Amino acid sequence: MTLQGTSQAAPHVAGAIVLAQQLAVRKLGRRLSIGELKSLLVSSGKKINDGDNEKDNVKNTGLTFKRLDILALSEAILKKASNNKVNSSPDSNNVSLANAIGEFDRVTANSNLQTIRFDRTYNNPVIFVSPLSSNESDPAIVRITDVKSDRFSVFVQEPYYKDGKHGNERFSYVVLETGSWQLNNGARLEVGKINTNAMTNANWASVNFQNDFSNAPVTFSQVQTDNETDFVYTRQKNVSARGFQLSMQEEEARMNSRHAKETIGWMAISGGSGNWSGYNYQAGKTSDRVTDDWYELDFRQNFAKNPQIIANIGTFNGSDSAGLRHQNLSTKQVEISIQEEKSRDAEINHTDESINFLAMEGSGILRAKAYDSLTGSSTGKLTGTSASDTFILGTASASYYDESGRDDYVLIEDFRQNSDVIQLHGNKTDYRLVDYDDGLAAGTAIFRDRDDVDELIGIVKGVDSLSLNSSAFNFV
Repeated sequence: MTLQGTSQAAPHVAGAIVLAQQLAVRKLGRRLSIGELKSLLVSSGKKINDGDNEKDNVKNTGLTFKRLDILALSEAILKKASNNKVNSSPDSNNVSLANAIGEFDRVTANSNLQTIRFDRTYNNPVIFVSPLSSNESDPAIVRITDVKSDRFSVFVQEPYYKDGKHGNERFSYVVLETGSWQLNNGARLEVGKINTNAMTNANWASVNFQNDFSNAPVTFSQVQTDNETDFVYTRQKNVSARGFQLSMQEEEARMNSRHAKETIGWMAISGGSGNWSGYNYQAGKTSDRVTDDWYELDFRQNFAKNPQIIANIGTFNGSDSAGLRHQNLSTKQVEISIQEEKSRDAEINHTDESINFLAMEGSGILRAKAYDSLTGSSTGKLTGTSASDTFILGTASASYYDESGRDDYVLIEDFRQNSDVIQLHGNKTDYRLVDYDDGLAAGTAIFRDRDDVDELIGIVKGVDSLSLNSSAFNFV
């Protein structure tokens, strides 16, 4: 039997769009373009997974979809209006201060393979996941495979001595572009990948950061492939401001065997708390106090709702195969324990270890600026499109790229003088335009008066200062 015709959900979606456009007219003074509406529907939708076994004789696809959330869609439109980042033209395109380098969310998975689709596409994405929840007590990990620019596949894997069937568990994930980045609060972030067959009983692979951190960062690692299907963790040790070491570890009964080369993703982020793209976060390490007993990890950041949590064992004090599980996640704390397995013997006690963790409130797109490896500062590049672009170098509440004494600025490329606009914080008298050529980029330099010192915040490539009249700028 073939089912055809219009989905029964069509009237509900159409009605929601009518309400969304009415709200946009009231708050933005215009209707949303098709592109804007599609983007808001995707970003505000709630992910659901067609993977639960409901014993209804229906074969589930294992795919993850977005479900319309009218309240979240309305809030996204209100946020768009409050940020004052939309040009009056419905065809305008806002070019943001920072690159969209990733996203994060929380999903449910079991031992069946399922696909998770990103809200946008990435050039070289790396996936990091949280410890599994503790709905079932059997040892288990999240296994990632088939990482693409717009999706990845995942399943819950048990050791070989178990039956391999595992029920639903919850976990958080973060996807990030490889590279060296800086958050708006100054925190550093590096993301990379390494191909290795290093095993903890034989050798360790060294990860060297592209740029040294001022202090030892918080590090994470995650196997990205399943070139060999054996149950496998990653372990870490010897983190410093310059790098750290990582290796793989199979279940205890197979620890003396070899493992095929796998791609392992790694991340290093400055320790501390702050706000990342509008989401409160905390990155940190526990002392060497976490064992196989449940450990209460208290958050120092004030979270309004339960955060997503990513975590790794950060030390190698105990050599037995070990992973992490979590339970009782709240706005104040989460309970973490180290889980061994019984493939070789019944002993599952584990000595004290330090746990690296990243807690982030909410879910959505993460942005950061490229970190300049030559100057040790934060630079960025904004490239125009064929539409009417608004290059955002400031908002009503803040100016971007104006840290005093720092060689931080943004390079604007493909600026079209007859249609594009540069948005700046403050007044016209706060800025000065100068013809500029440093041998790498020639055009107009935008300087901001900061405490009687001209601070370079941007260069409009290929455009001289006389060509930039008042219509090229919007002051907020």
